[in-house]
Amino acid sequence: MKTPILFSVIVMIIAGCNSDPIIAEDYRDAFFGTYIGIRTNSSWSLNGPSTSYNLADTIEVFIVADSSVTVEEAEIIIGTDGEFYEQGGSSASSYFSVRFFNGDSLVTELNGGGLGGGYHSTFRGRKQ
Repeated sequence: MKTPILFSVIVMIIAGCNSDPIIAEDYRDAFFGTYIGIRTNSSWSLNGPSTSYNLADTIEVFIVADSSVTVEEAEIIIGTDGEFYEQGGSSASSYFSVRFFNGDSLVTELNGGGLGGGYHSTFRGRKQ
């Protein structure tokens, strides 16, 4: 009875030693790359007219530290869902958000301002 069990254990050990190591894929690999798209910038002021314009833009996304990526030169911690949101400290309306989706798309939003005016910038792009 002990011989078949011992033989099975030895076979499992030998088979395990000869197999290639399993390398887990980093979920951030899907976010890494160059995104080409359109940026829309707008600003407003209580004492002046609002402005808004579109321009072609490119964003590079790099993997840096554990759970982090750089987006628009900001290092952020991004989860497996591909979303990031951070409220700004200067006012309740200030925030920065990032959303990766569909395996090839990126949207970033930056909003700031106060009682006298503010700004909003949105980038919408696809991975090149």
